[in-house]
Amino acid sequence: ASPNDERYMEVQSTVLHDGVGGMLGCLVVLHDVTARTLAQAVLKESEEALVRDIRERERLERENERLLEDARRRAAEADTLRQAAAAVAASLQLDTAIDRILDEVKRVVPYDAGAVWLVSGDLLVALGMRGPGIERLSRSRAERERDGGWHDWLRGGADAVTVAASLLEGPTREVVERRRPVLIGELGPQTALIPGSPTKGMSSWLGVPLVVHDRLIGLMELANIQAARFGTDEAQMAEAFADQVAVALENARLFEETQRLAVTDPLTAVHNRRYFFDQGEKEFARARRYPPKDLSAIMLDIDHFKLINDRFGHATGDVVLKEIARLCRDELRTVDIFARMGGEEFAALLPETDLSGAFLTAERLRARIESLEAEGIPHTTVSIGIAEATPECAGVGMLLTWCDRALYGAKEQGRNRVNAFTLRDNVQPDFV
Repeated sequence: ASPNDERYMEVQSTVLHDGVGGMLGCLVVLHDVTARTLAQAVLKESEEALVRDIRERERLERENERLLEDARRRAAEADTLRQAAAAVAASLQLDTAIDRILDEVKRVVPYDAGAVWLVSGDLLVALGMRGPGIERLSRSRAERERDGGWHDWLRGGADAVTVAASLLEGPTREVVERRRPVLIGELGPQTALIPGSPTKGMSSWLGVPLVVHDRLIGLMELANIQAARFGTDEAQMAEAFADQVAVALENARLFEETQRLAVTDPLTAVHNRRYFFDQGEKEFARARRYPPKDLSAIMLDIDHFKLINDRFGHATGDVVLKEIARLCRDELRTVDIFARMGGEEFAALLPETDLSGAFLTAERLRARIESLEAEGIPHTTVSIGIAEATPECAGVGMLLTWCDRALYGAKEQGRNRVNAFTLRDNVQPDFV
């Protein structure tokens, strides 16, 4: 060993005495324990390293367990999200899609109140709502057919819950403008939410935009009665679900728009002949069920329409058609089936209406059209034929044939009048 090496020595000393108890001196023995001391230091360091290693292993095991549990949770959430999105995307009917959205999102992010809003022009229209005291707010197929489809609903018609987008305030406005989720841990009494929203009175709120191809088509809002119920994880899940919802809603909207256009007259925006017969046969079958119900029809033809086109031009003729269609649609009931049958001819099917009721309706239409005054529209009259579906009537086609025969009679009698068909007019008519 070099002179500069540290040495560890163990000292043992013994006092020497003489025979009478006097101290003679001290015996000192030195033992070199450097090797032993160094070995003990190495052993202690090894033990400490082992303890640290055990603790690190325990920490890693806990972390791995946490990560595994987190992975399982995320896998379960992803599977729930996939199933929920698949359920929503499975329907191309808007009413079904809306109901499924509100049902399935509860599996992804549990809520106590929620709503789906769609952008329509400068309006936000509530397509569906869930919440305390709200059993359901999304229209059935029958309601769509009655009120003119989602097209009219999205224009704020019927009993739609709407709000001007420009009047939005607070967190809802932030969702619309920034197009990202917004969390409110605790709603204050002055927090501005959408008027008519079922989330009022809740404690925590989550709003998520519905975006398709960088275009905002609406928003989904969820609320919980508990404060701070929603966090970053819920916002991320809701946003992922909203991406699927937006695509499903857009697909359903486009599908229903295509269906609407297929049964809509492009000029007058009323239903066409195809729709009239499709829905008319259903109404006819309903009227034949026990107990049988009254059913009548009206066929209306514009008098001297060719002369209007020849004298004033086809553009004026188109305006006349649109005005008469609008007037008839406004005058008729929502349960009545009204359509443009072609050219200047219109027809209406009147459920639970007998011949006398059909006559009153037809006469009211005739008088309103005769008194119609609008800029650029010449004085116009119509001839109308009416008929009732008696037990001898075999279907809507026969009923319209009877109306057509009555209409022909109105023309022969001088036009601008209502004429009713009875079986006495023609016992065995030719049917179409």
